[in-house]
Amino acid sequence: MWQTFSEPAGRLIVQAFQLVEQICPSDPEEAKTFWIELNALLARELGSRALSATSPIGVHYTMKSWMLERFSTFSGSSADLFVKERLSLVELGFRNREEAMAKTRSKISDRIAFYTEVIEQQVSAGTMDAAAMVYGDLKRTQAELISLNAPFQEAIDELNVRFQLAGVDLHYHNGFIQIATDKPIEQQIEEPFWHW
Repeated sequence: MWQTFSEPAGRLIVQAFQLVEQICPSDPEEAKTFWIELNALLARELGSRALSATSPIGVHYTMKSWMLERFSTFSGSSADLFVKERLSLVELGFRNREEAMAKTRSKISDRIAFYTEVIEQQVSAGTMDAAAMVYGDLKRTQAELISLNAPFQEAIDELNVRFQLAGVDLHYHNGFIQIATDKPIEQQIEEPFWHW
């Protein structure tokens, strides 16, 4: 896919890593876990030892340094392998975050189902004031679900645009970076199917 290392490939690597940093959880403990897990996943993907065995802050710094390392033909790596290894980090970061968010979405969806059931019971019992109080909880929980999904979906959309701008036929969806073969099919079938 990459016969030579070009400026668009370099920009794609930087932009894609910035998106991984953007989707990293904001909670410090969750962020530590995110980078430690990503480090282990990437090491497995590359068939090597972990990039960093130091503190979680060191893991992020080491991964960033590796990701943004300048390509050199003297490294013994081809341009194709160099870019694909870095895109593996991006894919694993997005997939890891997507899996964690799915667990959170499931918990939020359970709360929505609970509130909906309580409201139905309150309306059936004729206690409209109680139903109105629970309705506020339902609306807040639905807003929480939207605020969880929207930024991540925006990051996915931006990643896919970055692939297009770099001139590569790649597309991220359902946890994987894949070769994009047919744009109309992706937009009309796959996106709505996999979209939450």
